[in-house]
Amino acid sequence: MIVHAAHWPNRWGQVMNHYVEDNSKQRLTERLEIVTAINILRSQGYDNDDLIREITRIFYVDLDEYNEAVSVAA
Repeated sequence: MIVHAAHWPNRWGQVMNHYVEDNSKQRLTERLEIVTAINILRSQGYDNDDLIREITRIFYVDLDEYNEAVSVAA
């Protein structure tokens, strides 16, 4: 299990730590979900080379479905 830390100041200016476990990521297993995520990332300026890195950073992705969705969209 991988844990990511986010840091932000509280109301007194002290830095607070917030830990998020990877198992809290949403799973993308349906093609429609994957295509929607791809379209959102593309609209935010991500190119095809950066899509896989960014989408797997945010979600657990069915890579077979991802590859099929990308090949159909290309």
